[in-house]
Amino acid sequence: MRTLMIENIQKFLDGLTNTSSSWMPLADSAVLITPLAENAYIKGKSAIQKFMNETIFPSYAPDDYEINRHVIDGNAVVTLWNAIYNQTQMTIQIADYFEFDSAYAITKIKPFFDSTQLLRCVGKQ
Repeated sequence: MRTLMIENIQKFLDGLTNTSSSWMPLADSAVLITPLAENAYIKGKSAIQKFMNETIFPSYAPDDYEINRHVIDGNAVVTLWNAIYNQTQMTIQIADYFEFDSAYAITKIKPFFDSTQLLRCVGKQ
């Protein structure tokens, strides 16, 4: 169980850095709660993939990542990781909260990060 959740988190982050939302193991009913979305709440796999393709990948996707730690409690995982941006030679620490269904697909994602630092990393500030 733990291994499958961690593997799916790595697939999610691989999809983020390779700008491929199809790599992300999302449940059909997945929810993304993020300050980068206009209403902060995106529901459904296809809506999340669209948001990734139209908003995250062109403007905020990191070039690489480094996982620092996973904290696991039942079907929930908090992953502490560094997003690496080559162009600005900067890194931002992110804590992502994930929940999983019984098939280990991601049902909820809620990232926590310093938005000012993110804007610096992507060269927008």
